[in-house]
Amino acid sequence: MSATATVRVHPQTRDALRRLAAAHATTIPEVLREVVQRAEDDELLGGMEGDFARLASDPEQAASYQAEVAAWDVTLLDGLDNDPWE
Repeated sequence: MSATATVRVHPQTRDALRRLAAAHATTIPEVLREVVQRAEDDELLGGMEGDFARLASDPEQAASYQAEVAAWDVTLLDGLDNDPWE
């Protein structure tokens, strides 16, 4: 069994966790693990969106990035001609 920790939460949060666990036939620790993972993923993706927005605002850097993507794209050997990001 893995190590555990006690976390204090508001009674409404506890009740919501119980409802979610029951609705998905899982445990409260698993619901918490999934919620935290989603929050971390959202934070990472939000940061990436900001990074790409900054990149797009600099034409020189954006062109350099596109050239690098084009160089790597030919290594895929997947036979696809179109770029899904364009």
